[in-house]
Amino acid sequence: MKTDNKKLQRSIETVINDPALMDSIKSKIPNGSYYANSVIEAAVDLSKSLESFYHDPFLGNYGLYPFLNVIEYHLEEGGVISSPVIVASDFDVDLFVGLIRDLDIPKNVKNEIEAHLSKINTPDDNPLDFISIEMYKYIEIVKYLTNKLNQLKSINNDWSIVRDSMSRLEYGGSLTIQTSGLLSKEELTRRIKRWNRRQGKSLRKFIRIVDCYFIPIIVIECCKRK
Repeated sequence: MKTDNKKLQRSIETVINDPALMDSIKSKIPNGSYYANSVIEAAVDLSKSLESFYHDPFLGNYGLYPFLNVIEYHLEEGGVISSPVIVASDFDVDLFVGLIRDLDIPKNVKNEIEAHLSKINTPDDNPLDFISIEMYKYIEIVKYLTNKLNQLKSINNDWSIVRDSMSRLEYGGSLTIQTSGLLSKEELTRRIKRWNRRQGKSLRKFIRIVDCYFIPIIVIECCKRK
């Protein structure tokens, strides 16, 4: 699938069938070879982190170079693509923001990602100058999104253990939890409040955080809902 394009008018992905010619192109544009492989590697990592938050497989709707409009060459032998070289690219920010807004993640996390994107997406005079500008923008923000989603997945995994233990608490029972840099006291408090509004209401339970002086250890207590 060809990449989406706006500013370049059309992506040009040229098939090369001669390995010697492809080697010549790679030797003349080594940064383009590094860039193309870095994009593909970043896209693979992102697709793995998206599994719990996005419902299309392997960013399939976004092509080989997700969110980029490109001029590139690649070798194709027997239907196998290799040795890609990006000659020029343009990061389609609108397309990337569209993905962020489609993700099944909290709104505050989406806002953090978009704020980070705005910080690094400064205007440049030449949108085709990928070496110093576009490569940095693209790789940095894709890796940032990947790390954010991996952190969120880790928080969700830790929270699911706490949530299951909370659900089993009897009235008057308590639970000791060790918070971490990811599942912080603030994040845990927010999730417990949401649990009280939803599951707690149906179970006739209310979970309160007991004041504790030994952070990162906190204690929660199960009360009968009034």
